[in-house]
Amino acid sequence: MTALAQLEATLKAQGFTTEAVTTAGGQSFVLLLGFPVASGRFEGRVIDLGLEVQPNALPGSALHVRADPPLLQSGGHPGGYNILEGQSALGQAWQYWSFNLAAALQDGASLSSIINGVMNRA
Repeated sequence: MTALAQLEATLKAQGFTTEAVTTAGGQSFVLLLGFPVASGRFEGRVIDLGLEVQPNALPGSALHVRADPPLLQSGGHPGGYNILEGQSALGQAWQYWSFNLAAALQDGASLSSIINGVMNRA
């Protein structure tokens, strides 16, 4: 099983609605479609998230966020995030949010709680 298929299966088993994609540049992502933000100033928003797949079948270190309208404008933010427009391999509709997701997952928290924590601090 490929790392992409393995991560997608893991996330589906956790209850996420997913889609596996490979970009024209060969980068693999699992999309979390229709993710409901549970708390913070974006509570109630439903967004899509892209997780780049690493060879060890874990998500990469950044979040790729698609929301209409965007949650935040590009640039640095007090929560420590650097948000970049046009830097996601997923296309122009996606923002690249720098965040060390891989390190946060090593602490044993669930992916949903980590993502909602990011949204709370944004």
